[in-house]
Amino acid sequence: MTTRALLLICLLGCGGKGPSGPKMVEIISTTPDAAVGAACASSDECPGAMCRGEEGCQSQWQCLPDIPCTRDLVEYCGCDGSTFEASGQCPGRPYRHKGPCT
Repeated sequence: MTTRALLLICLLGCGGKGPSGPKMVEIISTTPDAAVGAACASSDECPGAMCRGEEGCQSQWQCLPDIPCTRDLVEYCGCDGSTFEASGQCPGRPYRHKGPCT
């Protein structure tokens, strides 16, 4: 099942209704309801969503709707002690800190 939202689009000048009233367009999210809010350790665990959270291995990460990510590669020190590279805005999994592990 997907999350659904409705969006009203004003046609014919937004000053009034057209002959048949305002037009409705259905926007369908690709994020399954079951995934949103679930705890995660990586985006692989979030079908149609993204694993996001705060810096630090004690913070709780959750599957949340996708956001635009930068295409730059930044090094992160993962909670497993290994360095990985990912987007500067979307690391995709919990990490100790930005920068390589020492």
